[in-house]
Amino acid sequence: MDIDKRLLENASKLPEAQLQEIIGAVVAAAGGSKLQARAAAANSGKIRKKLESITDDEIAELTNSIDPQTLQKILEAVKAKGGLDRG
Repeated sequence: MDIDKRLLENASKLPEAQLQEIIGAVVAAAGGSKLQARAAAANSGKIRKKLESITDDEIAELTNSIDPQTLQKILEAVKAKGGLDRG
């Protein structure tokens, strides 16, 4: 699983509770605290809008700025939460 436009578009279509759960898991996998995870999940509306409009260049810039081990943890956390297949 890689982070690409289709994956993020699928995430933007998830039910609110599931999107919030994934946001929290991503923050935790990136080393954020529980408080930061809750705060990010509380902003799921803004995150959903960004997921809907993100460009391929923005995705590349973001993924290239993240340590590969941290990116792998994030991908594993997202995969564990499910609901993001590309089909």
